[in-house]
Amino acid sequence: MLPSASSKYNFFIEGVGFIGKVEDFKEPDINTQKAKTPDGIEQDLQILDPEGMKAEVSLLSVNKVIYDAIKKQNKAKFVIKEVVVEDGKNVNITHTITGNFNTENDTTKTKENKKKKIKINCIQYTKEQDGSE
Repeated sequence: MLPSASSKYNFFIEGVGFIGKVEDFKEPDINTQKAKTPDGIEQDLQILDPEGMKAEVSLLSVNKVIYDAIKKQNKAKFVIKEVVVEDGKNVNITHTITGNFNTENDTTKTKENKKKKIKINCIQYTKEQDGSE
């Protein structure tokens, strides 16, 4: 069995188009809320904790026109398309994230321009592999 290796990410905003190529993507952590019982035992409430649902995308190359336009928004639906090589075959993975976001410049520079970072506070997140959730 060959190891999995991510080979390519592309970043889109739904209804607008291609934003850029992704250098690094941090998926949101899926955590549940916890509460302490009167006797001090921590119990899982089985309710999603919105504070833990944060994603981060570092962009290597950017469509400047679209990037500048989305900076004026505060909520969007993002699509990250990833191709992973698994057992010698390409596997398509699609991450769809809806949420509030902010943009910032990364401190490291590429030859052409500064890298861009988008931090997303997720309201909704889905991950599909070859069309199946």
